[in-house]
Formats: sequence, structure tokens, C-alpha cells
Amino acid sequence: MLDTQQPDGTFERSWSLSEANAMFRAIHALRAAYQHHPLAHHGRLQPAITAAEGRLLATAHTDGGWGQTPTEPSDPISTAYTLTALAPAHQHTATIERGLAYLLRHQDADGGYTTSISDQAAPRPLRYSVPILTNNFVLLALTYLHPGLHLSSPHRGGRGPARQDRVRR
Repeated sequence: MLDTQQPDGTFERSWSLSEANAMFRAIHALRAAYQHHPLAHHGRLQPAITAAEGRLLATAHTDGGWGQTPTEPSDPISTAYTLTALAPAHQHTATIERGLAYLLRHQDADGGYTTSISDQAAPRPLRYSVPILTNNFVLLALTYLHPGLHLSSPHRGGRGPARQDRVRR
């Protein structure tokens, strides 16, 4: 994995069109390796983690989200991947708070996410959509950001609580 990291901190995107998907998986694997063997790989683990996290932190958009690549508009699934990657080391930073606010602004009235861009490409270059993936990865990000998070449910027969009231710590 260390040998496949690009100089900008990224990894090959594989089946996902979002560079943050490969990066969150790589960052978590590198952190696990570092926790078990911090001196392994001749001191290359922490610099690799730092490079990947630095890329994600540097590519946050002004709206608080992240796109599939830094030049593409923010979308909920790429933002969720990024928050999952950054949560363990950057949980209480302004960048993470803006990312969480981005997710809450783009949440549907029923609590889900149907407005995210499709993220799958296989066989390449054909794009296809699996809408539930956005919900899954947003929930994963929330569990990394706030392990004790309590999600409130929308009111029956109504639009549900205001977006900022849906998540309480």
C-alpha cells in the first residue's frame, strides 16, 4: 500500500469514482498497521497517513463538503468518505464541523440522502448508481465522528425536525 500512494497523498480510486473512498480505506489500514507496529516499514507509515490526511484537509470546499476530486462539486457520499477518514485524528476541528454541517444541509426530510452523485464505475467507465450507499456511508461517518451519537427520528405525518435538530450529541 505504501508503494502505491501518489506524491499528492492519494491512492488509486478502484471501483469508486471518489478519491476519498480509497483514501479512507487506506488511512484506516495504515493507522491499524501503525498502532500494531509503529516502527515497521522504516518510518513510512506515519508520513503516509499525514500525506493522505493533508490531501483531504486541503481539498475541503468552501461549502464544507468534498467532491469526487478536488475540482468537482461537493457531494454527500464523498463528504462522508472524507469525514470517516479524518474523524479519528481531526474529530473536533472546524473542517470536520463544516463537513458535518454540509451533510445535515443536504439531508432529505426523511433522514436519508437521495441527492448524491453516483459513485460506482464498473466495468469502467460506465457509471451506475446504488442510492443506499450514500445513507450507509453517512451513517458510518457519523459513528466515527460521534461514537455516542443519538439520532432523532422524524415526526410521523410531518416533515420532521429541522436539519440541525436531527443530530444531538
